[in-house]
Amino acid sequence: MGELFKLSELAKGSKGKIERIEGTIDFQRKIMEMGFIKGTEITLVRKAPLGDPLQVQLEGHSIAIRKKDSRNIFVKKD
Repeated sequence: MGELFKLSELAKGSKGKIERIEGTIDFQRKIMEMGFIKGTEITLVRKAPLGDPLQVQLEGHSIAIRKKDSRNIFVKKD
């Protein structure tokens, strides 16, 4: 099994698959409703100038996520 990285740790342009989501049940539900589901391909498009928020590409959609929240999403890089 490959190494897991927090979404917040990925470099611009990095791609991978979501492997795990941590946090409260409410947080997990909210983030899954946004499309962050285990096994989904994800690309870190860019980080805002001060590092927050992050812009990701998910299932053909561009989504902004707070850095704080991105620390609970674990990705296996391609």
